[in-house]
Amino acid sequence: MQSKDLQSDIPREKEFLIPKESAVMNKKISFLSLLLLSLLSISLFFVYPYSTESSYRNSEPDDIQHAAISSEEKLPWPHQRPGISQDEYENLIENLWIINNYGLYQASEDKSLAYFHDGLDIVVENGTKLYSVESGYVKSGVTSGYIIIGDTEGDRPGNGWLYAHVNNIQFQEGDYIYQGDYIADVYFLGLSHVHLNRVFLENGSWNDIENINCVCPDKYFYYVDTQPPVIRTPFSYFQNNTDIFFEDINPTVVRGDVDIVVGMRDQGEFAHSKDFGFGDRLCVTRIEYEISGNNIQPVYKKSFDFTKIIINNLELYGRERVFTVFKHYKIFHPFGITGDKVFSYYIITNTDGTGEFGKIDLSAQDYAWNTAAVDASGNPRFPDGQYTITVKAWDFLGNCSMASDIVEVRNVKKGRIRR
Repeated sequence: MQSKDLQSDIPREKEFLIPKESAVMNKKISFLSLLLLSLLSISLFFVYPYSTESSYRNSEPDDIQHAAISSEEKLPWPHQRPGISQDEYENLIENLWIINNYGLYQASEDKSLAYFHDGLDIVVENGTKLYSVESGYVKSGVTSGYIIIGDTEGDRPGNGWLYAHVNNIQFQEGDYIYQGDYIADVYFLGLSHVHLNRVFLENGSWNDIENINCVCPDKYFYYVDTQPPVIRTPFSYFQNNTDIFFEDINPTVVRGDVDIVVGMRDQGEFAHSKDFGFGDRLCVTRIEYEISGNNIQPVYKKSFDFTKIIINNLELYGRERVFTVFKHYKIFHPFGITGDKVFSYYIITNTDGTGEFGKIDLSAQDYAWNTAAVDASGNPRFPDGQYTITVKAWDFLGNCSMASDIVEVRNVKKGRIRR
């Protein structure tokens, strides 16, 4: 079910600086995530370099805006105090660092913990004052290290914001908060940051975190991103819904139902530390792919679109949904990860190809590239031979990369010649 993403009808009572276009470049957490992030903060901050990366611009889909966005329609960042000067604002945007974003794969090495990152982790020092990005009512969580501020009163359904990894909370459940009010301080043992979720409630109580769903928050904020995602080549090929690789030769030979798995990461000015470069490992926003060969019409598919995916990490089957989208990194790095950049491994064939989403459907694990498919006349749709797999990945602002790989389909067994 898609979020209605209701808009608040409460006006903004405090003024925030809106940057001039010439002056600045076009730029939930669930309770479970609170526990998991503490456990994984060390292991997930390791990174891995590759020389086989593809990262260049290409065309963008019609429904993704490019980087020329209007900053006047954006909300203030939670660490942006009201009334800052133009220079202070430019410095805030220049030093903005998002270490984890919406949809990012997070897991322990033994796979016992796995979840989608369901918001934005904004790196700021512990003790940093946070301000409400919109006006609303305090919903719950005021003693649990997080605070939810929603646009409806009481337990009525609606939209809101969840701020996690905080202490010194200034308000109580039921209080009305104006945009720009000081609400809490950042507090996290590890790489200090505030976790910000765009949340919505359709039924039940706001006090039950399992009722709260998250959606992609990127469209609400202004940031700089001129760099496209990075795609790792060659791709990997698995027997459908297993961790069994097809034989790793050049080119890889596949048969039957095939899962295509591609390592990707998003980079950008906001995605790494300005001091030492750590980061640039965010979740891409949208994936599409094409299968082409000499004897077929190209087959085009829409894969995952995280602007349309709804995340609830506490619901039943939440962990299984994660492994519908991602392969665990230990499959690719059995001896650990070193270096300075991390890839996530997307099972791009685990969708119906339409690009329409709500919550990830577990039945999508059965989707695959059916290399043995036949047409209405019984002829192979993918006759034995070589095929090119072309993958495109976009970030939220429309920067795009494309990479290709060659694979050989071999479904027909060669008969032995009798002498």
